[in-house]
Amino acid sequence: MSEAKNQGESWTIQKILQWSHSYLEKQGLTESPRLDGELLLCEALKCDRMQLYMRLPEEVAPAVRANYRDLLKRRALGEPIAYILGYKEFWKHRFVVNRSVLIPRPDTERLVETSIQLIAQLHKQKVSPTDPLRVLDLGTGTGCIGLSLVLECPGIDLTGWDRSQEALDIALLNGEKLLDPKDQGRVQWVCCDALQRLEAVHRDIRHHPFDLIVSNPPYIAPSESPSLSASVLDYEPAMALFADQDGLVFYRSLAQGARSLLSPHGFLVVEIGHRQAQTVQAIFEEKGWTTRSLIKDYGKNDRCLVFAPEDCSGPVQKAPPEIAYAHLGPLYKKSAEDEVYYEEERLSEVQEKLLATYGTETTVEP
Repeated sequence: MSEAKNQGESWTIQKILQWSHSYLEKQGLTESPRLDGELLLCEALKCDRMQLYMRLPEEVAPAVRANYRDLLKRRALGEPIAYILGYKEFWKHRFVVNRSVLIPRPDTERLVETSIQLIAQLHKQKVSPTDPLRVLDLGTGTGCIGLSLVLECPGIDLTGWDRSQEALDIALLNGEKLLDPKDQGRVQWVCCDALQRLEAVHRDIRHHPFDLIVSNPPYIAPSESPSLSASVLDYEPAMALFADQDGLVFYRSLAQGARSLLSPHGFLVVEIGHRQAQTVQAIFEEKGWTTRSLIKDYGKNDRCLVFAPEDCSGPVQKAPPEIAYAHLGPLYKKSAEDEVYYEEERLSEVQEKLLATYGTETTVEP
């Protein structure tokens, strides 16, 4: 990508986006070449997408173009966009990520939504309104689930467990970035392996059990690895993806040991693979748990199960997916194409202008 080769070329933002869309599309390693090109150019220019659309005729400096080419090369090799940018949007917030943590997925927001509803229910059951609810985020990773709950729900204390100290360092960083100093004292991070400690740790907390345990454990069977994309296999941590015993080992451990960590009227919420609902439900019910809800994700696939440690009357509730992201307000909705939030009313006019330029293949490199 020689600058000498391109002397005399006027590389505007609009022209660079044309070229990057064509370039990433030809590489074939991303399902959203247009979006990826825009996000990476925003990173290179240190602006947001609204500003990018408003600056389409602006010429881009050579140093910025060189940085942008480097970012594009990483994406073309398959590196996930979140690792390149160093962050991932989840729920209402931006979480720091790197290759020591799993990238948060939009479907995991169903875990947050369900937990918020359960926390509201638990608050109503409290004997002492001033006592905080205790929440355990088991396999916390970035901390995106637990921290989202702390940010949404006053009156909870969060404990985040993970077996990776590198992951906990990221969770700690996210907590420091997102929480007010007064709220950081409501959170503690513990490095431990749930498979090893569930049976033993209950002796330390039997007088102060958790009111809610939430977990997005590894649940992909190693035999399923060929079905995953190179961007997942080559970059995301295997220990956060794969689980032995056909992807079920963590569920068996939770079913066996989590009751001793949970208050009698508490709840356990787990994310599951979209074909695992019946199997995971059977694992827990065999150990005496009661299934309270089966939650579907935004693609209408089974995604979360809610369990209670005691027998509760009533049938299992099957909650439908909420396609609209109501918690973000009327200007936002979920985009199935590229899984970002669009401020549609503000961006539609300038975006149409930008999208009208796509389809013109630009072969010269910026």
